[in-house]
Amino acid sequence: MKTRPITRCIIRGQIARAGRIVGRIGGGGGGGDGGRYFGFRYGRIDSAACVVLRRGGLKPTYGRVSRYGLIAFASSLDHIGPFARTVKDAALVLRTIAGRDPMDSTSAEVPVPDYVAELEKPVRGLKVGVAKEYFGSGLDLEVRAAVEAAIQKLAELGCEVVPVSLPHTEYAIPTYYIVATAEASSNLARLTA
Repeated sequence: MKTRPITRCIIRGQIARAGRIVGRIGGGGGGGDGGRYFGFRYGRIDSAACVVLRRGGLKPTYGRVSRYGLIAFASSLDHIGPFARTVKDAALVLRTIAGRDPMDSTSAEVPVPDYVAELEKPVRGLKVGVAKEYFGSGLDLEVRAAVEAAIQKLAELGCEVVPVSLPHTEYAIPTYYIVATAEASSNLARLTA
């Protein structure tokens, strides 16, 4: 696979310090051809919500990755995160793009861990919270089965699976629409004549 300069990418300011990156920069919801190459997605759709990203999608914590160079939609909701063919590939990309950016005051000044090395550590003893509200009506049976299989696998590997409740989950989508439209309005207002 050839390296490709990223200077033409919409997120060029974001990863300019990396210089070159292996693979293609994905666009839209699909990000390249089916996750075959590294890609980046910004914004509002969590990687878990996109079939392409099942293999190695990641939505970093706000501030972990700079948003410099993005076209803003809803600033407090916009994130840049990698998706790739494997979790290890996503960890490699995140290690490259994470960190403080002087061009983005919202990027956090915290050390960037070696995400790839973290993948080698055992998961035994970790607590995994499973929110009961996420298993309600409307959940696709195939998705439910896949998530339950993953929870079972984590338990077999020594994780402590803890049921939790997020009682305000029902307000997440309405809240998102209020915040997203208000922030988008504000961000787009500056573009009017």
